[in-house]
Order: sequence, then structure tokens, then C-alpha cells
Amino acid sequence: MPMGKIMPMGKRKSMGELRDVAARTCGRLGEKLGEGIVINTVRVENAGRAFDDSGNLTLDTNFSKIENQIYIEHGLGRQLTFVGSTIQQRIRFDNAAGGQQFTGFGTSEIGLRYEAYNDGKNVI
Repeated sequence: MPMGKIMPMGKRKSMGELRDVAARTCGRLGEKLGEGIVINTVRVENAGRAFDDSGNLTLDTNFSKIENQIYIEHGLGRQLTFVGSTIQQRIRFDNAAGGQQFTGFGTSEIGLRYEAYNDGKNVI
């Protein structure tokens, strides 16, 4: 399956076919010119109980965290790939004493990856 294509939901792959796809695509260093991948991951966490500074479990807590992480690769040439990643977070904490909310970006990266050598088995 070429990179950048989406597998139809109705078409299932066997474990052997998935292993072959992974071997063909995940071991590659760069993307072809004009092709790429985008991976989006969303995590949601909630809690209704928490430990206080004394180590006691309290029931009057409301914690929620939502993270949205995006990873991008885009081929600029046969040996050059643009890569970027960022994460947006929303954290909220409420208890009887009050609450706090934080929203913003976490660790972000942007760069270029160059394939200097590839003999089919080894990549630098």
C-alpha cells in the first residue's frame, strides 16, 4: 500500500499482510516527492478522585486532560523529507478550594531529514 493512502474500512488485512506493509513503509527513511503522512493522536483523561499533599484520597476533585498531537512527514525530494510535530493540551483541575485551567502547546519540533546512504539494508 503506498504511503499517504487510506485503507478502506471494509477491506481487512491479515497479520501477514500488515507485517509486509510495515516492513515496506515503516523502515523507510524518507517520503517520495509530494507524498507524505499525517498522524493525529487524541488522548482524553478524566479523574474524579485524587491524592492530597498528605497522601489521602479525596473524592471532591475533578481532573480532565485533553491532548491533540499531530505528526507530519512530507517528501521534498528523493533524499529530503520535512518533519514536524506538535501537541496541544487542555488541562483542568477543580476541587473545593477552587480550580485551575491550562491551555497551550507542548513540545513542538520542525526539521528536515536527509538520507545520505541507503543500500537496501542500511540507512544513514
